[in-house]
Amino acid sequence: MYSELQITIPSSDFDKDVSVPSFSTDSDNIYTINLYNMTCTCPDFSKQQRGSYSKDDVRRMCKHLMRKYEKDIGLQGVSKFGRYILNHEYSLKKNIRYTNSEKLKYPVIVNFNSTDEWWYIYIRQEKEKDEYSRYGFFPGASGSWYDAKPFGIASELKLKIKGIQKEIKEQEKQAIEQEKQAAKKRQVEAEKFTSEDAPGAIGCFIVFIILVVLLFKACG
Repeated sequence: MYSELQITIPSSDFDKDVSVPSFSTDSDNIYTINLYNMTCTCPDFSKQQRGSYSKDDVRRMCKHLMRKYEKDIGLQGVSKFGRYILNHEYSLKKNIRYTNSEKLKYPVIVNFNSTDEWWYIYIRQEKEKDEYSRYGFFPGASGSWYDAKPFGIASELKLKIKGIQKEIKEQEKQAIEQEKQAAKKRQVEAEKFTSEDAPGAIGCFIVFIILVVLLFKACG
């Protein structure tokens, strides 16, 4: 796991279910969270499959877990990136990639689920109190920044992000091809097994019929 994503696992003292309200102003839903188990009953937790991450991975946390974690446990031992994420309650997406720029001192963190959804770009700032800035990017045909864009490096990062997108699509293409080849191999093996097994099955059936006939004759 990336060190930027690591958090401290709560002790068993926090192994209790707690009710929390929905953050949406249009909803009266109440969700149940458990800090020790790092679970929540909200739609984001299940939809984003957050339970598939380890309990010390910040990607496991929905906004409800983030707020409760920061309030009850604090941010000691959490990385600068993790503190930024928890402070702003930014629920992370599944994939993490890194890229860089000669104009930046630190690597750029690229966060996304798939190549056809919005990506988030995190750039660490050297002098600002907030330490990171987040930018939205949609890697469509032309690629576009949402609202604000990183000053002075937007075009450069755009090309690098498109490169990451191309790499991911190639990996997905290879995975599909590998699955096709595996399925074809399974089919060939199944057909081979059937063809080899058929004569034996027919022979057993004939022997069975003969035994039945002999039995009837004996009884007669």
